[in-house]
Amino acid sequence: MKTKFFIISAIALMLCAAGCKTNEKNYREAYLKAKERATDTGDSVTTADFRASREPQVINIDSVRMPVLTMHVALSEQAGNNADATIQRYMVCVGRFKQIFNAKSMRQRLADGGYPDAMVVYNGSQEYFVVACGTYVAAEAPALLEKVAHDSSLTLREPYPFILRVAQLVR
Repeated sequence: MKTKFFIISAIALMLCAAGCKTNEKNYREAYLKAKERATDTGDSVTTADFRASREPQVINIDSVRMPVLTMHVALSEQAGNNADATIQRYMVCVGRFKQIFNAKSMRQRLADGGYPDAMVVYNGSQEYFVVACGTYVAAEAPALLEKVAHDSSLTLREPYPFILRVAQLVR
């Protein structure tokens, strides 16, 4: 009796396992679902929204139109910032790095190249932003942005420079 039970159980298990195989139809359905969610960049809609939130957007601030990225940031203590460095409301960002060494090197090159207020700030994702200069007044930010953008001693790629608006100081 026990052997019949084991034989029937084994046959039932083999039939169940044989029915679970993937086939071309299953792959095709999964591919079509993924294709529906994809965007122009090949990312899913959620990933595309996340990427867009990390890129500067051209917006109007006090009737001034400029590329702005709003983010919570803090001064980086190990970046060798000036002792009197302070986070300002609108800062001209010229670089973003994952490693503090690279950000610190760029900050030093900026300081040597005529930007004594250059500093490194970081966000909660441990990304280090190199800032050339900043201001508390939105009307002054486009002039600073143009100065940095047209400085021939700096080699910047898109999307730099842009204004890094500090979220802590936004009302």
